[in-house]
Amino acid sequence: MSLRLFNFFLIFISSVSLSVFCQNAKITKINADTLFEHKKYREAFALYDSVLKQNKVSQDMLLKMAYVKEGQGDYTMALYYLNLYQLNYPNSLVLKKMDNLGSKHNLKGYEFTDYEYFASVYNKFSSQISLVIIAIAFVIFGYTTYKVFWAKQYSRGMLYLVMVILLFSYAFINFGIPSYKGIVSANHTFVMDGPSSGAKVVSTVNMGNRVNILKKDDVWYEVIWENKTAFIKKNHLLTIVNSRNAEQFNLFSVIYKFSKDVYKKGLDLIQDLGASGE
Repeated sequence: MSLRLFNFFLIFISSVSLSVFCQNAKITKINADTLFEHKKYREAFALYDSVLKQNKVSQDMLLKMAYVKEGQGDYTMALYYLNLYQLNYPNSLVLKKMDNLGSKHNLKGYEFTDYEYFASVYNKFSSQISLVIIAIAFVIFGYTTYKVFWAKQYSRGMLYLVMVILLFSYAFINFGIPSYKGIVSANHTFVMDGPSSGAKVVSTVNMGNRVNILKKDDVWYEVIWENKTAFIKKNHLLTIVNSRNAEQFNLFSVIYKFSKDVYKKGLDLIQDLGASGE
């Protein structure tokens, strides 16, 4: 069998397998919807969960899963599915629902802030906003090019401004608004001041509380807790990610770590210069 024929065979088999895989997930969801309509919530949830494990999500499915878990009194998992919904299908009403559910159970991290609302609006209309940003960036770039090459009016400040705008546009379009969250999945979870079991315990929190995740650090996540950086073990957090969000988070973690290292070295350098000047 020639290499070309073998490659064609692999592509054909992969396409057929993917089609069958998607069809099975669709049939499973239809069966789950039928069970849900007949109020067989446990059976329906089991089927929805199998579909979710295949990385297939839909708006109504996530809301139904949250509804089932809230009815069972499992508010932690109810909030988890609402968070997944918000990540994939931004909606201000879902933000308010999470805020209300969090307040009801005295949980932190679910406040309905202006930032959360802005992030949901951006994610909902990201394509349109990105086009506007690109248009503005190109207009400024074109104007600067005209000034430099035709009007012969060279301005270093204008060139720096264009570079900043283009970099900002690239980062904003590709990475959006950094917001990576996790829900505490176990009671009496330790929040530490460092990525070590021997570090100081900052606080002890119960399941259901939500934190902003800054970066991965071995078996730890660096998070924001009560407006301060802290660390929680990975196996004690349910992360709110999808495939695109996960890729963004991996890069964001690297950028955050690099920025933090540069900031620390800058402070050390300033302190050394101050000490040598005394």
